[in-house]
Amino acid sequence: MTLAAISFDRFLFIVKPHLHKRFMRPWVALTLTIAIWTLSAVLSFTPFFGFGHFLYFSRIGSCFPIWATLEYELYTLALVATNLLIIAVTSVLTFCFTRRFINNQSLITPNVYSCEKKRLFGIFGAMLLSYVVCFIPSVILIFLFLFPFTMPVEYIVTCFVSVLFVTTVNPLIQSYFRPEVKAIINSMFFQKLSKKILV
Repeated sequence: MTLAAISFDRFLFIVKPHLHKRFMRPWVALTLTIAIWTLSAVLSFTPFFGFGHFLYFSRIGSCFPIWATLEYELYTLALVATNLLIIAVTSVLTFCFTRRFINNQSLITPNVYSCEKKRLFGIFGAMLLSYVVCFIPSVILIFLFLFPFTMPVEYIVTCFVSVLFVTTVNPLIQSYFRPEVKAIINSMFFQKLSKKILV
């Protein structure tokens, strides 16, 4: 849900910058973050209220919600599909808008935006790669759970870590869209580089 919110924020920042600047204040961002985390907790705690079940996996040392009923399976799939759909739609719309803008500008000043086109494909390619690398192991795991055999604990832990890793790597990639964040990262990098050169 956090990634979906970040993806929507990026979409609004690029496609509707005036609307974004008007509404997205620091207190609004903080309120949205608290609301998303609260909603995520409430939606994940449904087994405590009798909808779904938790199961303790001794080999991993943690509890996970399990698909014990068809209703809970559909509920979980609907939540995951909704978030992935928001991420996919906003990412595609942002890409299409940015590409059309660069193409329009290229007609006015040819060859000026060729570097920007490569950078755009690089950013979205990196985002797509991060989604594939982080989510595909878990998607495979979900389908493997439908078959009755023991899953290696190493693979389950790998899937869990890869899903958590996307919450770090994807915002770093998306931050490249924000000039102020990019300026801070570049300044930090060049400061460290200059210190190493001076030493």
